[in-house]
Amino acid sequence: MTVTLTITDEVAADLTAKFGNPGLAALDALAAEAYEQGTLSLA
Repeated sequence: MTVTLTITDEVAADLTAKFGNPGLAALDALAAEAYEQGTLSLA
């Protein structure tokens, strides 16, 4: 799956400053939410 988000350079800079790699941070957040809801498991 590919997800594309178009944002301004200013927003990208802010996100990068806060999270380092915003794409990875978004993927981590999605995985954490899916795990919390029972969609993903460790098994």
